[in-house]
Amino acid sequence: PRIRCATPAGVMERPDVHEKPHWRPCGAMPSVCDSPGCQVAAACALPTMILVAVVCALRIDMDGGLEEVVLRQPEQGLPLKTLCNSGGFGNRLGWWLTAAAVGHVLQRPVYSFWNTLGAGRPEGEHRGTNFTLLRELMTFPAGLHFLEDSLAGAPAASPASVGIWEGTSAAASAAAYRAFEADPMPFHPLPYVNDYSPEPSYTMWESFSRRGTRVCELFVYTAQEKDAEPSCPDDSKAWREVWGPHIDKAQYLESYAAVQSELRPRVPLCLPAAGTYLVLHLRRGDRWGGNRQEVELTEAVLRLSLDSIRRSRDTDDDSGGIVGRLPWLVLSDDDATRSAVLADLGRLGFSEEPWTCDLQERWPDGRSWRVEPTLQMAQSFFAMYFAAGVLVSAAGSPESSFSTVAALAGRVPLLLPVSLQQAGAVHDWVMKGNGGEPMRDLYLMDGFDAWKQAVSLRHQAGNSSGRALSRRDRLRTGS
Repeated sequence: PRIRCATPAGVMERPDVHEKPHWRPCGAMPSVCDSPGCQVAAACALPTMILVAVVCALRIDMDGGLEEVVLRQPEQGLPLKTLCNSGGFGNRLGWWLTAAAVGHVLQRPVYSFWNTLGAGRPEGEHRGTNFTLLRELMTFPAGLHFLEDSLAGAPAASPASVGIWEGTSAAASAAAYRAFEADPMPFHPLPYVNDYSPEPSYTMWESFSRRGTRVCELFVYTAQEKDAEPSCPDDSKAWREVWGPHIDKAQYLESYAAVQSELRPRVPLCLPAAGTYLVLHLRRGDRWGGNRQEVELTEAVLRLSLDSIRRSRDTDDDSGGIVGRLPWLVLSDDDATRSAVLADLGRLGFSEEPWTCDLQERWPDGRSWRVEPTLQMAQSFFAMYFAAGVLVSAAGSPESSFSTVAALAGRVPLLLPVSLQQAGAVHDWVMKGNGGEPMRDLYLMDGFDAWKQAVSLRHQAGNSSGRALSRRDRLRTGS
């Protein structure tokens, strides 16, 4: 018989990830059975996974036997699903923002899961980041949903709950991903320029559409990711069928900005007032490979950059004066480097911006190995998100995905202390990923004056007075 189950949200197949599915009656949800002798014995199933679309299944009495008929949502209404990036938090969140921007512009929900990358790690953790705790500390875009919620329930609201996804495993997440009926998003198969910044990601999606990329094509980092999605069938859908022909760049960038703006702290993170300080992000620990020449070059470039900012203090223009007088919040994964740079800043006449409280002391079990890294990461991310400007010093590269994603999401002027010709991969972001045009909120030393002006405007917008530094602020910063 032809079975239809209609709801305003449409219908889709129930993922078979529960050994014993939890059925919830759907009450008066309309259903139609178009064959004589066919009766609806039960209405439908609504697992917790589905937040915006109804999962519907009917059990039909046919000739004395019960048969479960799974009903599929019309193809044009399918949600999107994507694998989790395997890198650090900046890469992961940047990719999720890119995926959420696509969902926003196509008006489809996006589903993903947190990749724990291999056996032996506590579930829900990756590189010291506890995903359960992270979701207590910050919001994610409303259109981005996590498959873990169907397997273990949403995270508890209590600040003290820093546990793991009970009953969840990487295998279970992968199984949920395979079973979930949705249009998979191409997992940035090569070639592509960048997948965690707005303009280059638009170019990436457009290139997938032009070259006939199929929705299940992957750039595989790990065996786990390879197992999460079967190889593409010969008749698999092309990305252009999902992306469509009428998504222009301005529309996409507007959607990207909308999902970026949905990132917010859920709890106080001891941050200084927005727009009143600069952040210096020193990425060293995982990139400090022992190459002495590289170390010396990185340190020399940083000193030149800071000296340029110091000399701005003596200029007549308002923007240079503001940038040269703002205090610095220094973030680093290497304590020795942070201490040395703070001393250099002091010798240059800059002041340090302190945290407003000790987050680890305030948070339950805040100095434990299960909690402290995640607290520090969230605090550092939003320190950049709310800063007046960000300067990056990353060994071996002109940028770090962590500070790039944080600054661009917060609409904060981000300065990479290299020229366009020296910018390596970032050169390709601009030239190949954005047609040679400057990217929003990303500045190189070629545009140092423009960065100073952007920082000045950001400071004035964030300052409670709406004006430049007050006399009290100048005294506080030691200028």
